[in-house]
Amino acid sequence: MGEYNSLKYCVLGAGAIGMLTAACLGEIGKDVSLICRGDNLAAVRENGIQVQSRHGNYSVKVKAVSEEEYTDSPDVILLSIKSYSLDSLIPFLNRVCRPDTVVITCQNALDYGAEVERRMSVPCKMCSGVIYVQAVRTQPGVVKHNSVFFRLVYAPRDGVPTKALWKSRLDMLDAGIAADLQTDAVKICLRKFIRVSCIGAICCYYNDAIGVVRRDPEALALYQALCSEICAITEKRGSPFVDEAYDDAMTMALQGNPNFMPSIKRDMDAGRPMEVQTQFFDVYEMGRKLGLPMEAYGKISRHFGYKGEY
Repeated sequence: MGEYNSLKYCVLGAGAIGMLTAACLGEIGKDVSLICRGDNLAAVRENGIQVQSRHGNYSVKVKAVSEEEYTDSPDVILLSIKSYSLDSLIPFLNRVCRPDTVVITCQNALDYGAEVERRMSVPCKMCSGVIYVQAVRTQPGVVKHNSVFFRLVYAPRDGVPTKALWKSRLDMLDAGIAADLQTDAVKICLRKFIRVSCIGAICCYYNDAIGVVRRDPEALALYQALCSEICAITEKRGSPFVDEAYDDAMTMALQGNPNFMPSIKRDMDAGRPMEVQTQFFDVYEMGRKLGLPMEAYGKISRHFGYKGEY
C-alpha cells in the first residue's frame, strides 16, 4: 500500500453518488479515479464532473477511465453501483485488489460487503457502508446535490479498523463528507434502512410519494409496522438502536417533504431494474431467520414477487 498520507482512490460507478464522491475528493486534490462507461465517460473526460449544489455550481477534473483502461493499484475502492450490477464488476475487483485494499460498499443493502466478499476470489479489507445524501445525475457528467448533507457511515466486516481506514475517514472529512467509521456493519445498514427501505416500500407499494402516509391511515399503519420490524431485528441481534431511530423515521415521513420519492420508486417509474432483493427481501429473510414474524415486510416482499423459503 502507498503512504497513508496519500491514499489512492478508485470510485467504481458513476451515478450520482459515485460522481459526487469523486468530485469532493478531487476538489481537495486527492488522487481519485472514476470508473465510467459510455456517455458518462466521454462527458467527464471532456468537462470534468459538473456539480450543481446549493452552494453554487462547479466543475472538478478527475481521472475518468473505463474498467478496461484502469491499470492502477488503488488503496481504497468505493463501490457505488446498483446492487444488481455486481456480477459484471467482480472480474475488475479481482484484478485490482490486494489483501490490504480497502473496499467500501455504498449500496442500499444489508451488509452488502458480505455478498461482494463471497463472490470475489481474492482477499481484501471489505467494509459495508451506507451513504446519506440527496443527489441525482441529471445528464451524463452532471450531478445535482439537493441537500446540505453528505454522510458516509461504514464499518470493516471483521470489526477491526486499519490505519488506511482511519486515514480514509480523515480524507473524507477534509472533502466535506461526514465520514463515520464504526464496527458493526449490519447495524449501520439497518439504521439507514429504517428510513430508506421503509419509505421505499411504501412509495412502491402504493405507487405514490411518501405523503400517502398522511392521507391514508392504512398506509401509515403499514409504515409504522415496517419501521417496528427493523427495530425488532436490531433488538433480536442484541444491538438495539441507541438513538431515536423510530421517531426519526416517523418525523421524516410525517413532517418532511410529502412529495419525496426514493430512488427505488424512481427506478420503478422509469421501468428500470429495482433493488427489491436488497431493500425488501433481504430484510424480510433476516427477520425470519431471527424468529420474527415480519408480517409487514412479508406483505411487501410477496407483492414484489418474493419466491424464497419463508
